[in-house]
Amino acid sequence: FPDLTRTITDFNELTEKFTSGPAAPFVKQARNEMARRLGFDPLAPEEWKKIGVDPGKGLALALWPGESIVVAGVSDQKVFDGEVKKRMQELIAADQVSSSSVEGQTITTIGAKLGTSTVPRLHYVYKGGYVLLSGAAENTKRLVAAATQKPGQSMGESKWFQDLSGKVAKDADLLVMVNALAANSILKGPEPETARLLREGLVVPWSIATTGVTCEGFRGLDPEASKNLNEFVSRAPDAHLERYRAADTVLAMKVRANAKTLLQVLMEKDPAAKAEFDQALRQAREQLGVDLRSGTVENLAGNAVLGFSLGKPEQVSKAIASQGQGNLG
Repeated sequence: FPDLTRTITDFNELTEKFTSGPAAPFVKQARNEMARRLGFDPLAPEEWKKIGVDPGKGLALALWPGESIVVAGVSDQKVFDGEVKKRMQELIAADQVSSSSVEGQTITTIGAKLGTSTVPRLHYVYKGGYVLLSGAAENTKRLVAAATQKPGQSMGESKWFQDLSGKVAKDADLLVMVNALAANSILKGPEPETARLLREGLVVPWSIATTGVTCEGFRGLDPEASKNLNEFVSRAPDAHLERYRAADTVLAMKVRANAKTLLQVLMEKDPAAKAEFDQALRQAREQLGVDLRSGTVENLAGNAVLGFSLGKPEQVSKAIASQGQGNLG
């Protein structure tokens, strides 16, 4: 989340459309319960600062197989230390706090007493106005490596990231990014075809507005893969079918592809399916006296839109309220 303050604001403005009228008390109750469990209201930017976190600096989750690191902006280290210790003790009875120095970095570890030994539950280290946290099962080696890496070694300095993130809207609320080189090495064994396509990185930005949530995807491809993918959408101009959707559509999925080329590629990958498909077309032609292929697949414009509607905001609000009343009953 590049700017958690903006994301929270955008989310609250969107959900406000569905939380008026009868549903308002139930939504408020759910929010209060969430705040009670967490100890602060995550949907209020000022509440983050009360626990020592600066939402304006963003929030990130970095993943590796079996490992993860959370990165958060910090406004007050002393407050953050106190809040983390308090919550770890309340949630999982982890009240054993220790610190160690590795490669010049001070790592704080919070553990739980188990018999005569202490089991680590959380590790964290401060770096340049941010805190990096990793879970109990994870080794601190990755945490130290992230805190001590040189600027030029970061993902943000890589060419694929700079190329693809340059296409993303500056006000995107959430960015999902895949380092293709790392993913390729992980997938080349179990998923060789996926690994081959993920060669230049992937960025998926999500944007929240009062009109809804939008998502785009940008992926770098090698020349051969790019050419093959381009053939799927060639000679299939956008018919803008979304204009026929109802104004209260909540979710819409739009597809544009050259149906004839797509079918050809699929059949080339499965000869047995192609043989069955051709046989079915021959039988249909003999029985009906028409060429179904030219009248169906080869006659498609290549455009499709699927939309879901729940009704107007006030109708959704009433539905939520009635469901809540049923639960209370």
